[in-house]
Amino acid sequence: MKFEEFEAEAHRMWSEIPAEYKKGIDGLVVKREAKAHAEHEDYFTMGMCFTEPYPGGYGGPESNRSILALYYGSFAAVAEDDPDFPWEEELWETITHELRHHLEFLVEDETLEKVDYAQ
Repeated sequence: MKFEEFEAEAHRMWSEIPAEYKKGIDGLVVKREAKAHAEHEDYFTMGMCFTEPYPGGYGGPESNRSILALYYGSFAAVAEDDPDFPWEEELWETITHELRHHLEFLVEDETLEKVDYAQ
């Protein structure tokens, strides 16, 4: 899948997610580069949820803002050796995974963070 297709499909999928789940998210960014693991160059990060708390009277989407980033190069690197790589399936899984990070951050739940660390 070419970058332009990937980016368009990511934004199409993102638009299908109901707005109430995206509160506090300032956008979805698709980056061309790959993001290899710092210690294991054969492992790639497909996406990240970058969250910044802002001063406010209470937690929630009003005081915690996120941006979701997808790394096209990571998808391409993994797909390189797999002619049957399920681009759309992996893209949807990554978007919803990063969205879950944002939602768990809002309620101070570290479950998914612990799963990621264990993997």
